[in-house]
Parts: sequence; C-alpha cells; structure tokens
Amino acid sequence: MIELRKHKKTMSAGGAIFAAALGLSAVTSGAGAADWSTTFLSINQAEYLDNFVADELNAAIRESDVRLSTNNRVTIQGRLDNNVSVRVGGNLLYFQHIDRTDQDSLGVGGFADVAKRFGAMTARAGYFGNYRRKDGVDQFVENGALLSLTYNPSRVYTLSAQGRVAYRDFDDQNFGGLDQARGDVFLRAYWYPFQDATYLGAELGAIRENAETDFNATTSFLAGVRASHHVTERTALSARLRYRVKDFDSGNPAVQGGLTREDEIIEAFGRVDYDFSRNVRAFAEAGVVDQSSNINNQSFTGPRASIGVRLLFSTGR
Repeated sequence: MIELRKHKKTMSAGGAIFAAALGLSAVTSGAGAADWSTTFLSINQAEYLDNFVADELNAAIRESDVRLSTNNRVTIQGRLDNNVSVRVGGNLLYFQHIDRTDQDSLGVGGFADVAKRFGAMTARAGYFGNYRRKDGVDQFVENGALLSLTYNPSRVYTLSAQGRVAYRDFDDQNFGGLDQARGDVFLRAYWYPFQDATYLGAELGAIRENAETDFNATTSFLAGVRASHHVTERTALSARLRYRVKDFDSGNPAVQGGLTREDEIIEAFGRVDYDFSRNVRAFAEAGVVDQSSNINNQSFTGPRASIGVRLLFSTGR
C-alpha cells in the first residue's frame, strides 16, 4: 500500500502538470490562437560512461556503466501583447542504469515564466518545481525561481545573464544532510559570424550548494567555450570545453581524516547532429572527463559517449 501511494503521488504530480498545460492550451485556442503555440520536445539517448581509476584496489568504485534516458517537455507559449510573452509547461524525466539494476530515477516538474521586451533587451522571470524518485523511493522536492536578461541587438551576437535560486528537500534518509538552498549565476555570449545556425559561444558561471552538513556544501566556478557549424544543410558539427573548480566547505570526518575536498574537472566533447526532417534529429557525442581531487579514489579520467534521437513537434504559430 505504501508503494502504491508513492506511485499515485508521482502520477498525480505529473498528471497535474500536463493537465494544466492542456487546460491552458484549450483556453488560449479559443482566443487568439495565432498568438499561442504548443511545443513537445523529447530527447532519448543511450550513454556509455567509463572511468579509469589509477588505484586498482579501489577501481570498483568507478565502474563503467550504460545509461538509458528519456527527457520530455511540453511548453505552451504565447504573447499577451507585442512586448510581453508567457510560457507554462511540464517535463517528465526517466533514466535507467543498465549495469546497476537497482538504480533508476523518475522525475516530474513544471515551470511558468513571463518575459518583457525593452528594445534589444528582454527580461524574463519565472518559477520552476521538480519532484524526483530514485529506486522507487522519494528522493527530493525542489522549488525555485529564475531571472534572466538577454541583449540581442542584431543577428550577429547575443549576450545573456541568468540567475536561479532553489531549495531541495530530500525525503530519503540515505541523503541525510543534503537538504540545501542552491543558487547559480551564468554569463553567456554567442557570436553568429554568418548570421545563421553557426556560432561561437563562451560562458562563465558560479554555483553554490548550501547543504545542511558542511562536507556536502560546495562552491563551484566554471568557464567554458563551445562552437557549432553546419557542414551541410542537414549536418552540424559542434565541440565544447569546460573547466570547473569545486570546493567543499569542510572535510568529511569519516574520509581521510576530515581533509577538505577540492576537485578540478575538465570536460571536452565533440558532437554531430543530423536532421532527418524538421521534427526528427539524430545525434552522437563523444568526449572525456578528467577529475583531479585531493581525496583518494575521487580522481579519475574516463571517456563518455552517447547516441540518441531528438523529437520536436509544434502547433500554433
């Protein structure tokens, strides 16, 4: 009975989100349908993750794994006038670790935001919420807010700044001490030299996770670059590189005498996308993640690879 109630909780949360989206779609379709649209986005992929650990005695800590996932989002968006637009929607996420039969996660979420344009500047503010289950057990509930500013004076470049705050409440006793207030700030710049889908991008970011226990609380700073170019009408090649420094507030007394942990993480990936049609896109990505840590067994270098398909359908304007 307990397990049944948990499933009902998950289904009711997801059902409420999509019912609200469908309800808004029905309301808006009767008044100015040309100003409203509904978009369904589904990303489905298989990922291979392999970690090479220098310490063979502890290599089992970092085992290779295959993960299957599906990430689905419904978005209803429209304009209230020439300068004000709104969005509301929901998302459903599921992934399964094939090599870890007891590890799977299911998540549902919802979001709503409003944007106002001031010439070349657009300001957006909104709310988001997420619920996650892991291995059939409630994991956490998250509620948060976001604010972003985008400056887009021409088709050549775009500048943006985004900040988010959220609180995660962990229900699972296995995650004791992880209840946390979270916040992040990102600055991004994109340059479109040919005024089409080809671009060069850069980002700077900071992430703060203020968990209840200090050895779970972290501060991260990161920098990254990325580029994408269409080699044919249907095929695009892209690459991305990111460097991240992650510092923990204090050491775990049970690990290495309580030494405060510090990680440096480098990610480098290449990707190819192929459009079969306006609605169906296949993709493949491969790269490497290198993590250097001052804590034993936390340093590793390993390849990552994924292959999948993206589905995108829109109705309305």
